[in-house]
This record gives sequence, structure tokens and C-alpha cells, in this order.
Amino acid sequence: MGTDLEQSPAPTIDLVVNTYRGDVPFLEVMMSHITRALAEAPLRERILVVDGSEPVGRFKDSSEARAAMARLTAIADRLEGSGVIDRVHMLDWSDERVEAVMRDWYGDPEAPVSCRAGTAVYQYCSAVDASDADYVLHLDSDILLHSPDGGGWVAEAIALLKAHEDAIVVQPMGGPPIAMTLAQVIFGPRARPARPARGASPGGSVGSRMFVLDRRRLHSCFLPLQPAKSGDRWEQAMTSTAARRGFRRYTFWDERTYASHAFTHGPEFVRLAPDLVWATEQGIYPFRRSGYRWDVRVEGWHKWPWVVSIRLGRLARAFGSTTLGGKTRFGGVGV
Repeated sequence: MGTDLEQSPAPTIDLVVNTYRGDVPFLEVMMSHITRALAEAPLRERILVVDGSEPVGRFKDSSEARAAMARLTAIADRLEGSGVIDRVHMLDWSDERVEAVMRDWYGDPEAPVSCRAGTAVYQYCSAVDASDADYVLHLDSDILLHSPDGGGWVAEAIALLKAHEDAIVVQPMGGPPIAMTLAQVIFGPRARPARPARGASPGGSVGSRMFVLDRRRLHSCFLPLQPAKSGDRWEQAMTSTAARRGFRRYTFWDERTYASHAFTHGPEFVRLAPDLVWATEQGIYPFRRSGYRWDVRVEGWHKWPWVVSIRLGRLARAFGSTTLGGKTRFGGVGV
């Protein structure tokens, strides 16, 4: 009979969240939401990875990106002090560290630290390396996560990575249901085909915003990355490397858990962030909306489906409306 000493130790997984000074206006709201959404996940540490570098590329002229580094540091300290996160990891931009990371990830210490458009490359590599756990759950700080099981799906993601040797990352469904056909626009969710109860399928590109990754597999048989073109984005390099090495992304089929992200970080998103968090946690969303399924668009006229859905959802909650599938009839099912 085996003893406890003979049993394999439980795998470890850390949460790592990338942030930079442009996230200051919404960081506390979003990090508190992420922590609540993952309250039951088997996380060892929750790590906030703070990039203090000067913003470049398409983000360099945004008002959020010019937010003072002192404010970002103060917010990170408050999040750590209140227990929302366990540790703040400041990105190391010393030449020695940058060269070591880029050598490990790209096989070249002189590899570009940003893509052609100026978006992050080194930051994502360093975020994964901020943890020494067996697995990493990575999120950007603008992720909205509907996770009614409190993050129990994370353990399922680890089990899936163990079961499939060709899996490099696992992610939940991107965004809540959305009308995709004219019939669905007219008749609503009842015009959608039935969804599987649970399961996952391989395929699709590797995204940078949210994933569960096997760090041991990454470093033992995946790296260095092989971009299709010089200056490719980090997620493009991950996707092309996966294709060349025979690895794949797996995505959960069902919609019990889904992740969305802000399409822009403008004033409307900052103003609506608390309401969007509430709606996401309640499973309330506009079925008829614009953009890709995983985008939360609130700029200009795109905001109105969300605003109406949130207002009706709050009214339904206030008056004790009956629910369907955990969502109010006025929210994810009826709007």
C-alpha cells in the first residue's frame, strides 16, 4: 500500500497579471474582480507583474499611458496590503536580465523586446518567468471573467494539460454568447444550436490575454520561439512555434466560464468598469451586440447594448425577477 510520502506532490500554479501605468484608472476595480472570480482556484500565489518602462508604439499617446508611475506603485502596494494579490513583481529592464530572458525565449539575446507595432513581447515572457510554479494562469489586467465555480475550471485546465501531451495552453471560452446569424438576431438565444455540457477542443491561435500554461513543457520542449516573421507579436510567435513543434491550444467548449476583455481603455470603459464587472459576475450580457464575441465594446454607440442590459439586469435583481440558467431574463438570455 502506498504512503503519503510516496504520492506525487500536487502541482503548483500561480496567477500572473500584467499591468502598466496605462491601467491605473481601472486597475483596482479589475484586480478585485479577478481575485473574486478565482477565489476557489488552486492558486499558490497571485502575482501582479508591474511594467515601469516608458510606453511605446500605439499606446504611447494615450492619457492613461501617461499616468504617473507613483500612482501605479501606490495601487500595487494597496492591492498587496489588502490581500487582493500576494506579491508585486517589478519587471527588471537591466540589460543583463533582458538579454537572459530573450535568449531563453527566442534563442537570441538581441531579439526585439516589442513587436513591430510596439506592443509587449518581453513583458509577457517575463510575466511567465515571474513564477516558478509548474503551471501559470496568465491574465491581462483588463480581463472580465465569468467564473461561477470560483475558478474551479483552473484545475480542469491542469488536468487537460496533463492528459494531452500536445497541449501547450488551455483557455476558457472567449466571451458570453452573441448573436451570429440573422435568425439569432431576430429570435434571440433560442435560435442557437445546443452547446456541449463540458469538454475541450484543440485549434486556433495562442492568445496573450488569458491562458493556463504548462511551464515545464514550455521550457523542456517548446522554447525557443520561432516567429514566422521578424517583429511578430508575442502571440503570433507562440502560435507559429506551436504549429511547427506539434503543439496546440485547447479551449473549453461550454459557456459556464468565459473571459472577455476591453476593446479600448478610454473614458467610457473606465466609467463603466464597475458596472461591467457586476454584470460579468452576475452572468448578464447583451446577446445582440457589436464586435467579436470576446470584445467588450463601450466606445460610442457600441456601449448601448451593454448599458441597457446592465440597467435591466439591475432592475430584475431589485424586483426579484426569476432567473434562467443563472442569468436574468433581462440579461444574458433576453436582451
